[in-house]
Amino acid sequence: MGKKETEVSVADIIDLVLAEKPSLYCDRSYEPHIRIQGDLFGRPWPVDSPRIKAWIAELCHGEKKYPKPSVVAQVMTVLAGKAWKNKQRVDDMAVLNVLENEPVVEAVLVLMGGKPRVEKLARGLLTDLNVVASTNQMNVWSPRWPKSASALTRRLRQYEAVLQELGITVATEHKKYGTFVTLTKLESDGDDEGVTPSPKPSPENSLPGNGLPPGDDMIERNYPKLIGDIRQQKEENNEQN
Repeated sequence: MGKKETEVSVADIIDLVLAEKPSLYCDRSYEPHIRIQGDLFGRPWPVDSPRIKAWIAELCHGEKKYPKPSVVAQVMTVLAGKAWKNKQRVDDMAVLNVLENEPVVEAVLVLMGGKPRVEKLARGLLTDLNVVASTNQMNVWSPRWPKSASALTRRLRQYEAVLQELGITVATEHKKYGTFVTLTKLESDGDDEGVTPSPKPSPENSLPGNGLPPGDDMIERNYPKLIGDIRQQKEENNEQN
């Protein structure tokens, strides 16, 4: 028989977790993470990952406490809130990881490759991204691919910082007939004070066959290592296939 759920408060479990002195923070992609002290894997984990849930269950078991799932869910929310107070910058590989695991981000880059600006209702933008994904053989069957306009706006907000690092700003506005999304492609102005909208794409920077959007001159200039990593990985994948 399984252990009987006991009355354990959210505060009790939070105290257990914080006593382990974990590192709680949000990375550049706005994902709340926890790094467990002394973890054999030596890496941070998303707050809502199975690894963190199992770790919390183990801590509770050590204290003979068996909280209800609803209490655990509240604990995860509190931990995510604490992580949001600590934003850390990460290296370019984090951006690469997002591109590998979030097909909608790659689709946005491809869509914006030949456009300085896109302004549409979220449902219309999702239709365009579905076309881009189908044309470029992206994984729209992934559970990470947005299936609704509201899911798309959540994804865009979640990865707003990553898209901005790659040269695209995201703005959303709620109106009575739906959420209006504005995507603006940026171009470095050559100094450290920021970026300005690109008036037109740069066809000479088109990278056919590499899964990269045409005209992403800012990505090419500011993320040469990232571009190299993507190219190398895609070439290795092609060789393996």
